[in-house]
Amino acid sequence: MSPHRLLLAAACLLTAVPALQGTASATTGTANALAYCQIPDTPAVTAQESGPRTGYLLGSATDASVSWVYPSPKPTAKEPTAAQRQDYAGFPSLTAVDVVKPDGTPGQKVIATWSKNVDAGVKQSTALAVSDNGGETFGAPVPTDLREAPIQLHDGRLFATAYYLTKVDAHTNKLNILTSSDLGETWTTTSATFSSPDELTGGGVAHGQPIQLPDGTILVTVYTRYTAAGDRYNSEVYASTDGGRSFTRRGVMARSDATYTYDETAIEQTADGSLLAVMRRDGGTYATLHQTRSTDDGLTWSPVSDLRLGGQSCVVRGVAPRLLLMPNGVLVLSAGRPDNWAAISTDGRGDSWTQQRVTYHNRDGVYDAHGSSGYTGVVAVGANRLLQIVDNCKLPGVNADGRLNESACPAGGRFEHGSWYAIKRRHLDVLTPDAGKIDLANKYRQGELTVDTTMTWSSQNRPRVRPDGAFDGSTNYWSSAVAAGPGEYVMHLDRDYTFTRLGLSLRPGHAASARVYVSKDGQNWGEPVATITGRTDYALRYQAINAAGRHVKVVTDAVAGCDAEIGETCAMLNEVELYSTTDTFDNDPVSIRPRGYQNLSNAWVVPPAVGADRRLKLSDFSTGSMAKATRTTTAATRKTLEFRYYPNTVANSFLFTLTSGTVSPYHLSISKSGSLSRYDASARKWVTLAPAGTVGAGWSRIRLEATTGSAALFVNDRQVATLAASPAASSLSGYSFTSAGTATVGDEALFDDIRFE
Repeated sequence: MSPHRLLLAAACLLTAVPALQGTASATTGTANALAYCQIPDTPAVTAQESGPRTGYLLGSATDASVSWVYPSPKPTAKEPTAAQRQDYAGFPSLTAVDVVKPDGTPGQKVIATWSKNVDAGVKQSTALAVSDNGGETFGAPVPTDLREAPIQLHDGRLFATAYYLTKVDAHTNKLNILTSSDLGETWTTTSATFSSPDELTGGGVAHGQPIQLPDGTILVTVYTRYTAAGDRYNSEVYASTDGGRSFTRRGVMARSDATYTYDETAIEQTADGSLLAVMRRDGGTYATLHQTRSTDDGLTWSPVSDLRLGGQSCVVRGVAPRLLLMPNGVLVLSAGRPDNWAAISTDGRGDSWTQQRVTYHNRDGVYDAHGSSGYTGVVAVGANRLLQIVDNCKLPGVNADGRLNESACPAGGRFEHGSWYAIKRRHLDVLTPDAGKIDLANKYRQGELTVDTTMTWSSQNRPRVRPDGAFDGSTNYWSSAVAAGPGEYVMHLDRDYTFTRLGLSLRPGHAASARVYVSKDGQNWGEPVATITGRTDYALRYQAINAAGRHVKVVTDAVAGCDAEIGETCAMLNEVELYSTTDTFDNDPVSIRPRGYQNLSNAWVVPPAVGADRRLKLSDFSTGSMAKATRTTTAATRKTLEFRYYPNTVANSFLFTLTSGTVSPYHLSISKSGSLSRYDASARKWVTLAPAGTVGAGWSRIRLEATTGSAALFVNDRQVATLAASPAASSLSGYSFTSAGTATVGDEALFDDIRFE
């Protein structure tokens, strides 16, 4: 099966599983007689494209792309031995820390952790593994005191909490805090005080990863019990303003009642700065998910509401939710049980969720909650790409008699992926509208983009603060271009572009202003194409523009109240994205069909490597089909088709064609020797236009400037031929790339930076 064979499902289907028992919930106001949502599995591609380029997309390659994190190397046997089943691995979590790689380029240290102990109130045992290539591979696991993956604080420290709180008195708990000042090489454990105004019954659990607000406050979600509520948990948020040494209860997200109790909670600062919490609720037939919002940094919370998927009236089952605001402003929800799944909120707030889909399952056909625990970890490994990790089998519990309870993943069960206790990973693309994203980071590395800027403030303690921090795919605070005062940031691109969209994040979490200009010559700038005044960004924000040129200037105003290490005033360009009419595939899903193309066959977006420049690959190794990709646009009497071409392995030739409806007035061929030919429709034969070697073995830029009557052909900006339309046409409306034919095989090539205007 080709790696592009996947299309996302986005429906929330009703299923005939048992309804929730009892009456309507006082906290939701929603009748519990609603059926449970069935999260759709990912079907094979049946349509001709992966979706419109004007829409959002949550996508990934086929299930074959799911890889093992642990055991490592991947087991060869379908089922583990009895001894191997005692090597527990479950309840995973993830984090990513921005670093500078040994070659000087921006990178990430992705940290995965998972539990090694049974699912019971016992001493925690955890393993940790690190990836330095965006989660493509992980190193060997090592024991760690971490309970789950840490976060990075504003001061650079890694910060994590232990799991169980210990009661000190009626209003105080203690919790171990782990910190690292060397990116996780060594750890220090201290004890933090958690103070509550209500009388505690005792203990509690700090579940989920903390977050840090722009003012430095650290928030930790806790579920704990109170004398007034008996043996029932509330979901709460605790805040530290002293770097994690002490915490006080800031707000109560959900209180238990006679029927329901709230526990595992994810919290995230959303695209508008509000806090969203998604919680697990127990007390019904199944655990279900619910949400609440705070607009005052966690002091007060809206009434708890049922989480809704795709606007459907069904109840969402799930445990251990995770929330992640992507750098591109899309909010991601990851959860499970049954299976593992993800959904997105396109407004970045979580008011509604869409494109929900199962991302991994390990079913046995007996009970839908068998197999994976449904616990997941998610982290951004680029502006529009995330990594999700899951477990293969729920860890065993312990019965009252002390024996293990492995009913959720019994040995010898007929599971799709065996009864291994294992951790697996999957990459997903989280895409905003528009397919013309320019890969500024890759152009910078290749010397096709230069930067002139006054935003040159730097510090050895902030290695990702540098000019290319403005397009490194990260919206972390210290992955930015910074000025001690006002800033000017000018990008000189490799050629003219028609810009259609601009994405900007200025100083994260703080009000800032900027103006953006476009110039053809780098001297005359005219009026700004975009103006931002007093805006507070928490991720990239986008706006449409219409400007042509090859030089882009961002002027950032100085603001007060800056970090002391920078100075009294400062300006930040946290992240910038540019989109144009050129199809770059850098905002298209990897290993899936590119958006907006039709009649696709043996064509998909590559490479899967995180951070790599994405291209369209046509690969013809089938005698039953050819490789093909076509696109139709607005008709005109004059069109220019320009693209970059790289012959991977060409045994025959690749064709490119300008079309007018069903007519092909310009039908050209690039042979394996690099010669160029055109098809003469009247003579029914191919005519050589340029000799062998005209198109080289590396990347070549090919351009056809055409009217309805004639065209000029260029290779690497050198004109190599003129030709007449054959047959004649009244307009030009589309183009296609194809391999040499159905029966021929052995042709594979890459196409990129396709412009048709």
